[in-house]
Amino acid sequence: MNAADPLAVVSVFLIAAGLVVRTWAAGTLRKQRQLATTGPYAWVRHPLYFGSFLMMVGFGTLVHDPITLWVVAGPVAWIYWHAIQSEERKIANLFPAEWPLYASRVPCLLPLRVVRPQLGDWSLAQWLRNSEYQAALGSAMALAGIKVWQLMA
Repeated sequence: MNAADPLAVVSVFLIAAGLVVRTWAAGTLRKQRQLATTGPYAWVRHPLYFGSFLMMVGFGTLVHDPITLWVVAGPVAWIYWHAIQSEERKIANLFPAEWPLYASRVPCLLPLRVVRPQLGDWSLAQWLRNSEYQAALGSAMALAGIKVWQLMA
């Protein structure tokens, strides 16, 4: 991870952006109590997966191994697709009145429109309840591990 390497800078930016999106989403999401439609959920229906995708691409790019990136990306994309399908069925059943309109207005995974960020519904307590600190800790450990690996190589 050399700050002079533009690819490393982009990689770390993608990882950080993914963590920001995940943090924003996890602090907004009140699982099974209300349909999340504000904050990042006004941007995409599955911001946690979108943030994870950004992080995956960032880490895959950071290790400078495109084969590993593709080997990981394929199965992860397949797993995400099935998880999203399952989650959307559950959400549609939990919130039958609100879900159809929300799903018709907000893209599933890729943000296709710009939404002004709003942190109004974000809560540190909710972020902690959703255990999102694990993504931040895991990312920090992975970045440290990559740095050690690069120093040993």
